[in-house]
Amino acid sequence: MGKEGAPLLIALHGWLDNSASFNALASLLDDYCVVALDFAGHGLSDFRPQGMAYYVWDNVSDVLAVAEQLQAEKFSILGHSMGAGVAALLAACYPEKVERLLLIEGIGPVVTEAEAAPGQLYRALQKRARVRSRDVNTFASHQEAVLARCNGRWPVSVEAAGWLAERGVSSRLAGNGEDEYFWHHDPWLVLPSPVRLTEEQVQHFLRKITAPVTLVLGSRALNNVLIGLPV
Repeated sequence: MGKEGAPLLIALHGWLDNSASFNALASLLDDYCVVALDFAGHGLSDFRPQGMAYYVWDNVSDVLAVAEQLQAEKFSILGHSMGAGVAALLAACYPEKVERLLLIEGIGPVVTEAEAAPGQLYRALQKRARVRSRDVNTFASHQEAVLARCNGRWPVSVEAAGWLAERGVSSRLAGNGEDEYFWHHDPWLVLPSPVRLTEEQVQHFLRKITAPVTLVLGSRALNNVLIGLPV
């Protein structure tokens, strides 16, 4: 998206979304060359190896790899929710690379305090055992899958859900011979992280950011938008 040869802006979506999250903003980003990613396990990107947890810092590494592939020594980042958390960590570790941070409904990753870490790991291990035998939710039509996303835990408009579905919904032949549709993100994404950073650790990251930051919060934002969504 945007102008070829313009300053690079890497766009990072939220949890269980994909790069189509930024379709509505595309017309406002003409001053940049925008590269919108599908994080691992999301959209059209590959899953991580089976059994491997989805850690926020692995997403940071993936974004750096994309920037290296593009031969970009400097770039700006637009991040939504989980993507904003990834952006903040990257900007803290590589302040010389990040020129500007544009954050939407998030400013850091989800945290777990030190005393809660054993319980966090226990819950993750317990849920891993269950997800191995669980199949995905299926729908009789593509439109039903879209409407399910509209009415999910974090509702979005029909238009936005349709954009996400273009990169996020697949079909397969059901036992009755009819096509069935499903959101094809990695089921392991819904598991809690075995380990998370603490609030104190995240604060130390945020203090290392030197790039100018623009933080945008919706008028009907979630109560936990300042720390992003599950990763």
